[in-house]
Amino acid sequence: MPNIYPNRRHQKAMNLTAHVIHIVAKYCPDDKLRDVSREIEDLFYTSGVDIITEADRIQAGLMPRDHNGMTLEEIKVLDARYMKAMLEPMRPYNEGSK
Repeated sequence: MPNIYPNRRHQKAMNLTAHVIHIVAKYCPDDKLRDVSREIEDLFYTSGVDIITEADRIQAGLMPRDHNGMTLEEIKVLDARYMKAMLEPMRPYNEGSK
């Protein structure tokens, strides 16, 4: 049975490449730009690079991210880890050199 879905991975790789090349073009000579563009697109396609926008997250029912790109759950986990580390007794300074 043939695949009836469009190749979204290729489309996303091309879109992301276009954004990157928009910046790279300022610093790359024109005669190398096509080769650079192809290499970047191949990299994005083979590694499956994707961008999840905030609208994508909301549509999927995921928690929104804050200005640092973290969800409330991620912040809670990291804060708990930091608090645990701060409350542990300090090791003596020379303990690690034995």
